[in-house]
Amino acid sequence: GLFSPGEGKTALDGVLLLLLAGVFVGVGRFAWKKGMVPFRDARRRELLFGFVRAQMRIRESDVAGLLKVSEPEARELLSRSIARQEVDLVYLSESREYVHRSVLAHSRSVARRCPACDAPVGATGVLPGDKLVCSYCQSPFVVA
Repeated sequence: GLFSPGEGKTALDGVLLLLLAGVFVGVGRFAWKKGMVPFRDARRRELLFGFVRAQMRIRESDVAGLLKVSEPEARELLSRSIARQEVDLVYLSESREYVHRSVLAHSRSVARRCPACDAPVGATGVLPGDKLVCSYCQSPFVVA
């Protein structure tokens, strides 16, 4: 009996009812999406923190690919996390990478001697995992 035209209802009342239902659905969907933003941000941050813990060197392009965002957005996420002291990273401008502060501190104390001939290797800014070539015997080796 609610939609029957014999009870004094007109087609306009039905259209208004459908329009009102559409407004409620639209407002509900908007509120739901706004409510999901904190959960989406939290998931994005957890992905970022897991990636940072697993990698020794982090490039903005890798973070952007993982989180499916642009590189400037990835740079902003990393900068914000560093500023909040959620991650302990340092940006190296010459290699355009982020590294852990502990890795950078460890790299200063790395003995840079060739494992083949024990000659000193005069390399600066070398991090663990970098590949070097000895200038004396020309043997390649990885800095540990």
